[in-house]
Amino acid sequence: MKKVAAFVYNNCKNDARVLKEASTLVDAGYDVRIYAILDKDTEPFEIRNGIRIIRVEKNPVHYRILRSVRYFFAGIRRGIRKTFFLLIRLFIIYPFRAISFVLRGFNSSEKSETSAEKKGIVNRVRGIGVVRFFRYYFRNRKVQLALFGWLFILLYYLLRFLQTTLSVILNKVATIIIETLKAMLMLFHRPLCFIDFYNQTKRLIIQEPADFYHGHDLHGFPAALLGRKYTGGNAIYDSHELYTEMSGLSKSERFFYRLVEKRIIAKADKVITVNKSIAEELAARYNVPEPTIILNCPPKPDFKENSKQDLLQEKVGYPTGSKVILYQGGYSPSRGLPNLILSMKHIEGAIMVFMGWGKIEEELRKLVAMENLSDKIYFTGPAKQEELLYYTKGADIGVIPYQFIGLNNYYCSPNKLFEYINANVAIVASDFPELKRVIEGYNIGKTFNPESSESIAKAINFILNGDISLDNMKRNTIKAAVEFNWENEAKKLLSLYNQLQ
Repeated sequence: MKKVAAFVYNNCKNDARVLKEASTLVDAGYDVRIYAILDKDTEPFEIRNGIRIIRVEKNPVHYRILRSVRYFFAGIRRGIRKTFFLLIRLFIIYPFRAISFVLRGFNSSEKSETSAEKKGIVNRVRGIGVVRFFRYYFRNRKVQLALFGWLFILLYYLLRFLQTTLSVILNKVATIIIETLKAMLMLFHRPLCFIDFYNQTKRLIIQEPADFYHGHDLHGFPAALLGRKYTGGNAIYDSHELYTEMSGLSKSERFFYRLVEKRIIAKADKVITVNKSIAEELAARYNVPEPTIILNCPPKPDFKENSKQDLLQEKVGYPTGSKVILYQGGYSPSRGLPNLILSMKHIEGAIMVFMGWGKIEEELRKLVAMENLSDKIYFTGPAKQEELLYYTKGADIGVIPYQFIGLNNYYCSPNKLFEYINANVAIVASDFPELKRVIEGYNIGKTFNPESSESIAKAINFILNGDISLDNMKRNTIKAAVEFNWENEAKKLLSLYNQLQ
């Protein structure tokens, strides 16, 4: 049985593409394991549909350095406390008890302490401190002992003052050193985390070699190259997106990652990507053969298994018989969702559903309330991946309103594009190359300018009220779904693996 080791730099809990590819290989008779990242939501080892998922804990070198520095200063703090406690015992408690014993010796009429009293004194010294220990003697000894006691009390407070001062100074020094070191090390946080992932997976690979090493995205592929270097086999680069053009990367990061990708992509035995635009860009940019295109399509749904057509309506609670415009997926700043909300000011006879999650959800809800659109826009949580299309089918129009914030977004062909098609839902989307290629090529919807809420509304109204009926577009999605499904993409993946054998 041929073995496949895949590498993905996330927890691999809901990565649809990674899991679909792995399941396809398992069904074809391959032994597949995925190396991923362990976090608080996952377990170190999992078996899912015959796939072994092995998760490694993040422990990069800068984490270890910072922990060591913190332990070092914590050790010094403990040393200071123990040192001053020893000084108090040597120069206060023991001398005071010795003097007390001597003074008692000159006064034979004074009642000697019982063992219980001595035990009480020791408990006081250990449990409630030196001051109460002295007070005990002040109440039971002569004036001479009291005078000595006051001297020892002054010495005790002097030592405590020195201890507190040293602790404060040490805390400030430790904070300055740790924060400065942290700021310096965190400049290299992502590369150091990647290197740690590669080192950990390399040790696991050497213990259990594979025939194929499948690296997902730019940060997963170096682990595949290491696997091939140390054990032989084939290395496959699966580029889920145009990584060097992702939003959020600084200019220096883009430059660095582009150099890395240029160097490693040429070493791949095969390169896979998600659409034609990115394939052409990678080939032109790095002078490599055009990658194999494996689209992010879902498996064919069997709607006969669930004959109910109103799952979305039951989940959301909008009026029965409404025309439904659906956005499904994450709520993030780059996805044009505020403009999508504002477009509903220009749309009548339909309601809009946001089915998903994300950090800007509260902002979106506030915008809906501020624009008095609460009777037209509904929010609901995401559906499980395996049930998603049964909910999507309840919509009439699916929306992809992504904004142009970089070449990666511009060339995108997101999962929801093919999910809408397989759920027989007409589509309106940003006028980006891959979206237009599918939507206009199969006449299943309309594209718009994502920077204009009026343009979004115009595209939606075109489908709701235009000469080309919504029903015609839905019928066209049935034809498109014959091509855009995972069963077809799986054949491409297996063909690629067969070429490498």
